Amino acid sequence: MMSRYATLAACLILAVSGCATEVQRIPVQPACTVPPRPALPTITRDELAVLPDDVYWRLERREKRLTDWALEMRAALQGLCRGTPPDG
Repeated sequence: MMSRYATLAACLILAVSGCATEVQRIPVQPACTVPPRPALPTITRDELAVLPDDVYWRLERREKRLTDWALEMRAALQGLCRGTPPDG
């Protein structure tokens, strides 16, 4: 049976042995370019006028969400191609 001191010494050795590791970070930058924004089709005011109001506003929210998402993804890709680490 191990004595208290032997148990404590074993625990201390195990705890301290993990502290001695060295972490090396090797930067990796992919060879990439951000693709250009695609040309979007034009929708005229007259084409939108025939939509019911609730459909128009749902379409408006949808477009805004897609635009915001696309801009976030583009910014993330630009950071990746520059080798900038992502936030968070």
